[in-house]
Amino acid sequence: MGRLAKVQIDEIAKLRKEGYTQKEIAERLHVHPRTVRKYDPSHEIRQRGQRSTEDRLAALEEGVRASWDLLDLLHCTMFRSDELRHTLEETTYHCPRCNGKLKYDDQEATYVCGDCKHKLPSSLHWCYHCLSQQEMDYIETTGELVCRRCGTVRYAH
Repeated sequence: MGRLAKVQIDEIAKLRKEGYTQKEIAERLHVHPRTVRKYDPSHEIRQRGQRSTEDRLAALEEGVRASWDLLDLLHCTMFRSDELRHTLEETTYHCPRCNGKLKYDDQEATYVCGDCKHKLPSSLHWCYHCLSQQEMDYIETTGELVCRRCGTVRYAH
């Protein structure tokens, strides 16, 4: 790998911001691609054992899905108990967004804030494919819930 003058290093940064690849820059500046990589401001130098951003994001998505599974199981279990269901429906809680009062709304089948009107997303709205929390569409002919965002069929209980 060669050493470059400040003008060439600045040129690499400018070309990378314009969307050129490292290979294209190397050909344009008549240097080796490893030299460009060395001075590329967007190049990540991974330490030994460090996972890529894609791997970390995939692990995070799996963690979200696992948390949703546990919350869904807890929610179903709580609503099977008549005493606990009554307590959950009658008790007010604090809104996580504005600290207002959340109250269970039978029409919405979820908690709604009296101040900011924020609705806690129901576990029936969670899409395991795209991680959307939008409302799902019910298909009467098949009896399935389908994500409005990506069209994936939600699993059945």
